[in-house]
Amino acid sequence: MSTDNITPIRTGITQAATKPVTLEMVIASMDDWRLTKHKLNEKIPEKIWDQVFALVTSPEPLVLKALGISQGQFISKKLGRKAPLISTLNISEAIAVSPINQVSPSNSVPSSPETALKDEVFSKPTIVKNAVSKEVEFCEVKAAPAYPLAGNPAKAFSTETCVVELYRPDGMLMKIHMCTDRFDELLTAFANGNGSVKC
Repeated sequence: MSTDNITPIRTGITQAATKPVTLEMVIASMDDWRLTKHKLNEKIPEKIWDQVFALVTSPEPLVLKALGISQGQFISKKLGRKAPLISTLNISEAIAVSPINQVSPSNSVPSSPETALKDEVFSKPTIVKNAVSKEVEFCEVKAAPAYPLAGNPAKAFSTETCVVELYRPDGMLMKIHMCTDRFDELLTAFANGNGSVKC
């Protein structure tokens, strides 16, 4: 069997993929796609999305505005992507420093831009070997009892009003505009000379 006519299979990495992605390249790809798409509501191809996510290190709003991609499109695609955006980071190297887990000097990682990026990307605390655990005190929070409104219907004000003028024998005059619901209570308090009326 002759092996002269075997065509080598190309891997997914091409020379174009090894070049750094620039905003101008992505804008050109988007313009070409917009000119050649068949439907008005056709989705952006994965190839272009890969280029867009390669530009995530740039200021995000500027990239999206230049490409004409909405924030909603970007976020939904970002959440739907299977591969993480930064795949070169090793999770096991990230060390979380929190009040619960303290790292001993023997296993601490020197501070570098890559470590700072790891701490930002992987914000969940990880378990650190040889960490000193501290006890955390918890307190119970009881919910306030809820009183049903159906048992105690809201008291509505009367829509009927009246104007009352009352004179006492000592010459005191009272004029009041009031709802008819509390009229009897107010009249009794005024006639008895009681100065305090509970409303």
